[in-house]
Order: sequence, then structure tokens, then C-alpha cells
Amino acid sequence: MFIENNQDFMEMTTDFIKPNLLSSAEGFIHGNLFKDEYKGYKNYQVKTPKAKTEKEAYLFKIMELEFAINDLNLYLDLHPEDKRTYEVMQNYVSELLQYESDYISKYGPLEVCDVISEDYKWLDGWPWEKEDSKYV
Repeated sequence: MFIENNQDFMEMTTDFIKPNLLSSAEGFIHGNLFKDEYKGYKNYQVKTPKAKTEKEAYLFKIMELEFAINDLNLYLDLHPEDKRTYEVMQNYVSELLQYESDYISKYGPLEVCDVISEDYKWLDGWPWEKEDSKYV
């Protein structure tokens, strides 16, 4: 049957698009957010990165969320009518913004565009300029 109205077709197909998503953490370590698309390689066992510090844990979470957002963005390029996936991506974006904000307030800027304070010092002196330096 030929569908004359493209909008009707898009509404019909929305019900059939049900991506089987992994959590952002699982997707990050597998390198793919979609269960049906992940293909293991031989006997490779995925390894979860272990953070040694709170700062490292923040960075891992930020990388995880950025990965999930990017993967969902690529999917949505091909399936722009999938509102559920778009909502999942928006939730990840909100979560990422919160983690980035927390990280910046605790540890400083992630990127050069995060520097908004006028009293921020890019460098607190060169190592050889300090009194207790082993370089002088």
C-alpha cells in the first residue's frame, strides 16, 4: 500500500521504533548504547574503569554522559520522529549539565570556555620560580 501522506507514515512508524537501550554506564564501557547493535569481539570481556579519586569519578561520569548523548544524537539523525529516545537524550543532557557544573565548582574549568572569573589564574607560577623548587 502506497502512503500518500508522509506525516501519517511517520506516526505509524513511531510505534515500531523501540530501541533497546543500555544504561549510559553499560553503553560507555561497551562503546554502544544499543543492545541489538553491540557485537562482542571473540572472548573479549569489557572492563569497567575504576576511579581512584572523586575528581576522576566525576570525569568518568562526564565522559559517560557525553558518549550517551553523542550515540543517541546519531540515532536521532536517522530517526527524528522517535520522541522517547529524544526524551532520554534530554535527560542525559540535563544530568551532564549538573555534573559539569558540580565539577567546575569543585575542581575548576573543564574547558577554556568555562573560565568566567576575572581573578582566575591560568598558572600559579612556573615550577622553577617557586622557592622550594627542585629545578633551581
